[in-house]
Amino acid sequence: MRRERFKAIYKNSPILLGIGLKSMRATVRGMFRQIGSSEIVEAETGESVLTLLNKFYKEKSYFVILDWDIPGMPGVDVAREIRGNKRLENTPLLLMAEDAVAGDVALLGEIGVNGCVVKPLIFSLMQKKFEEIIYTRANPPEHVRIIKEGEDLQEKKNYKQALKLFTQSQDIKNSARVNVLIGESYEKMEEHKEALKHYQMATKINPMYIKAYQYAASLYLKLNDEENGLIYLGKAAQISPNNHERQALLGKLYMAKGDIVKAEEAFSFVVKIQPEKGKEIGEKFLEAGHSRTAENFFKKSIAFERRSIHTYNRLGIALRRQGKWQEAVDIYKKALLISHRDEGLYFNMGRSFIEGGRTYEAKESFHRALKLNPKMEEAREELAKLGKKK
Repeated sequence: MRRERFKAIYKNSPILLGIGLKSMRATVRGMFRQIGSSEIVEAETGESVLTLLNKFYKEKSYFVILDWDIPGMPGVDVAREIRGNKRLENTPLLLMAEDAVAGDVALLGEIGVNGCVVKPLIFSLMQKKFEEIIYTRANPPEHVRIIKEGEDLQEKKNYKQALKLFTQSQDIKNSARVNVLIGESYEKMEEHKEALKHYQMATKINPMYIKAYQYAASLYLKLNDEENGLIYLGKAAQISPNNHERQALLGKLYMAKGDIVKAEEAFSFVVKIQPEKGKEIGEKFLEAGHSRTAENFFKKSIAFERRSIHTYNRLGIALRRQGKWQEAVDIYKKALLISHRDEGLYFNMGRSFIEGGRTYEAKESFHRALKLNPKMEEAREELAKLGKKK
């Protein structure tokens, strides 16, 4: 392919670089600038790639160049999430990978990557792959063209006609994607048994196609079949564990079911990706009476947000409920180094000392709480119980 044929395409195709290493981003950006690319957006983490795509999917049709080793959510998970998202699944995706990954053609095919280049980069090869992907998208094979027509009809809620086209495409090539589209059409027509049959067929054709598991899980849950819903949702999470929304839903479902071990496992993935959620998750477990698990999440939250007095307080309560009064005292002392004028910390520390039989220290803590807030009746009541009114 001659470069002249693609001048307009380079000029009008916005590129999203999902590359963590700053020097590599600069190199690839410079290469595409030289051949005429006018709009290049950059993302340093896997999560930010997905955020940008989801934010601008209505306005932009990005060509994504993704590094397999991007920080945060790994490139393999980013690719899977793109292909599993109805809004983003048609995004052109060129992968930068080491030889070991690039050599696994089956894996890349299952994920749905459009092309792959091996590092260290040779730009002429990257340019060639880029142009091949653009050309194939402009001249799709017949079964893909039929799918696109069916998707347009599905968007217009003409599900019966869309189903006919999807079935026609399936006769040419029976793929996981077309089975999910068939299943979706049946689901829209309230033919749930047929829908589930095709979602399940899609998982057999391509065991790595997340969208099939997601759609099956969603339909099972809609039909109040929580057991099968959890199975398919869990399989999607196994394939791509770094989707915090999916893990949060899993955690919620497992918690409602009373499976605290699996709930904790799912929520741990959430906190790994979004550490600021630790406090919120800790509260859920504390309210449900699972103090030990709450303790773990409050500790994770403090590690992320060291100045959160509220989280220190809640962690102390979680420890007290387990009889760990000395650990609770130590936590309150750490919090007082941050905020020495918080009467709530002194009050809770006093309660911890009472549980440890340390009356003198308890009284001293309640007195300090009252000094900061003379209207704190709870502290006054605790002092009265200890035999000394103030």
